Amino acid sequence: MHEQLLVTPELFVPGADERRTDAGLILPSQRSNIEVMRYPEILKVHFSEVNPFMVAADINSLLDKYHPNWQGQIQEVSRQRPVAFIQPGFDDTSMAEPGSEPTIYHPTGKSVIAAGLPWAHDLFTHEINFLVEKLTNDPSTYLGPDDASLSISEIREGGYELHFDRSPFTMLLGVTNIKDHKGGELKIYEKRDKNRAYGQTFTIKPEKGILYGLWGEYPHLVTPYFGHTPRVIMAAAYFNKSHPHTSSSNFNIGVGVL
Repeated sequence: MHEQLLVTPELFVPGADERRTDAGLILPSQRSNIEVMRYPEILKVHFSEVNPFMVAADINSLLDKYHPNWQGQIQEVSRQRPVAFIQPGFDDTSMAEPGSEPTIYHPTGKSVIAAGLPWAHDLFTHEINFLVEKLTNDPSTYLGPDDASLSISEIREGGYELHFDRSPFTMLLGVTNIKDHKGGELKIYEKRDKNRAYGQTFTIKPEKGILYGLWGEYPHLVTPYFGHTPRVIMAAAYFNKSHPHTSSSNFNIGVGVL
């Protein structure tokens, strides 16, 4: 299925039925209601293939224009969150070997983001959701409703366990840059079998203001990080009609957002 999805979306050409209000650009929604796009520039966002499993687009100019201190705002909320531990095998999506070290990080869940960074919550709920619809050609796409569906992940040292995503599509926004030879890279594998990932692999170093789209079926991990400043990204899980959100509160607890 991913071979069909992994195409660069055509540039949206505004039609005659669009109109503008003080709230922003209003478009006919593919989800049968009206979407207000507060960032008209989202229509010109262009994704390029990074590797066979991932696409990426630069949205630095959009973020800088509307939220000049966006990076600092996200980091300020993130640094206030307590440490959390992900135990290997806590969920079916976990592929970490039993007995291996837990993931140690500082996560921020959706409810905290909605309260402290309402613009970021709205951006992922509306405009970035719109981009996912375009990328997957699926109008039933929606951001998951639970706390773990939108998060800030801050790693101060160490890595993040091998896993695959519970959602069919994930968006990642780089918040900080990572220096060379400091680890913290996202490593993606082609195939999985129980606790084993194998096949073709690709490694990327997330960059500030780059929006990455990843098909969640592919197993991935974060390599051990040794930087002097935290590694911070935002992650959003998008579901659809054929793969609906079914997670319970146990998942939220397991990843430490509650």
